[in-house]
Amino acid sequence: MNDLMSTFGPILTKESYRVVAEVVEKVIDGSKLEVLVGLPYSGRSLILRQMMYNPEFYSEEFKKKVEKIVGVVFDIPSEAGLDEVWQNSPWGKKMGGNFEEAVEKIVSSGKRLVLAINSIDTLGDSKETRKNWKKLMAIYYRHQAGISWIIGQGWEEVDDVAGWLREMDGYYLTNKNWLPMRTLEDISLFLKNSNSQKPETGKIYGLSGGYYCLAERLREKPELVDAPVAVNDGVIDHYLGILWESCGEKSQQQLLDLMRGKSSNFNDYLAKTGVVKIEEGKWKLFSPLFYEWLKKMVGSKRPEIEEKLEKLWLGSSDLSEELSYQEYEVLKLLWQKQGEVVVRNEVAEVLWPNDTEDKYSDWAIDQVMAKIRKKLGDVGENRLIRTIKGKGMMLEK
Repeated sequence: MNDLMSTFGPILTKESYRVVAEVVEKVIDGSKLEVLVGLPYSGRSLILRQMMYNPEFYSEEFKKKVEKIVGVVFDIPSEAGLDEVWQNSPWGKKMGGNFEEAVEKIVSSGKRLVLAINSIDTLGDSKETRKNWKKLMAIYYRHQAGISWIIGQGWEEVDDVAGWLREMDGYYLTNKNWLPMRTLEDISLFLKNSNSQKPETGKIYGLSGGYYCLAERLREKPELVDAPVAVNDGVIDHYLGILWESCGEKSQQQLLDLMRGKSSNFNDYLAKTGVVKIEEGKWKLFSPLFYEWLKKMVGSKRPEIEEKLEKLWLGSSDLSEELSYQEYEVLKLLWQKQGEVVVRNEVAEVLWPNDTEDKYSDWAIDQVMAKIRKKLGDVGENRLIRTIKGKGMMLEK
């Protein structure tokens, strides 16, 4: 375990190792479906990949169990086909062949095939991912006895889960495993393995609340640790905005109530992932940064865009000059389809019109959207640009 922690300290901390190891053990022992729920940017996908592809770092006892399975991690919404994913995986490089042929060999050998989907939230984002999912389900129906699933989830509510999982919906509702925030010990290990100039561990843990992406940003920018302006940092604002959008409407209202000093009976998504926690017998938000971010959001007004002289304007600002070319083109797309959901593939076609498939990147799309929101000042409780879970984004009318 010590070697594991030294190698993957920022990702595979003790608690995350324990949680994901338990999930893997359940499918080894014959569970049909296990769901791993964590917050956006919590490192869930990377943890799952390390657990599936690096058994050499396991304990000897666990390593023997893992030898009974062949695991494949499918990045969703990657546009890569099933054969490409298989051939680039450690098992695919070892066994060769196309994916369907490999499934036949794996199942007939007595091993269990574990299909790990990193994020069910985005299965409906594109035509290609829907096609890949249908192929996976067809393969599953032919070899049900020898196949298990690990499904990652990074949002509280996922549209049409029954449609994606069909008869496995019942398992989805009950077989949930929760990936919590990092502990103080985890953050200490994270900083120990960092080569950069690092501020005091306790301060990073206190501000980040153990949320991995916030701790990473505070490590990168030590000047933010003691500054009240940290909440105005564009990257931190983006992470907290995505966290907010990952919550359902009821959860969002509970968070606002808690920010205003009112307590509630919080659901599993907030309590078990650590968005809220009990300190000295009282419920609190996980981070003072999140508290300040919520206060700022509540006090912000929705920006108002208008079209004049075939250009988009925010007050007296010509947005074609305020935004980069790509940002402005994406905003125009959203403006032209006000009140309609714009899927990520449509945004990708604007960003990379001549090479959409090869250059597609969810991270890059998120960064562009974050920059647009920041430049518009779109940080209010009622945002102008909304993220529609599992579908895309929409500019409100």
